Amino acid sequence: AHASFIMPGKSGADLPIAMDFAGQKAAYQTMQALLAVAAAVGWVLGYYHQDFWISFQAFVAGAVFAALVTIPAWPWWRRHPVAWLPALSLAQRAPVALRPKEHVNPA
Repeated sequence: AHASFIMPGKSGADLPIAMDFAGQKAAYQTMQALLAVAAAVGWVLGYYHQDFWISFQAFVAGAVFAALVTIPAWPWWRRHPVAWLPALSLAQRAPVALRPKEHVNPA
């Protein structure tokens, strides 16, 4: 892995810039819930004031809040890190037909 220009000595995999799969699912569900609440609040406010612009502003404010909560890889979205398998050697990556044959010494 190459070193990062942001944090010398650290690879990109070491930086907390990506959510794990469980965090992605939770962020998606949280985003949907926040947008639904923003839409409902916006509709109620707009209906009460009889002004569509207020509905629109309330929904946009909710969408911005949802984006700030769900888009960055906050620590609570990274609680279940993926345990990746170790990298294969070149011999292990080669197709079976091209792998060197193991010699068995007759006993």
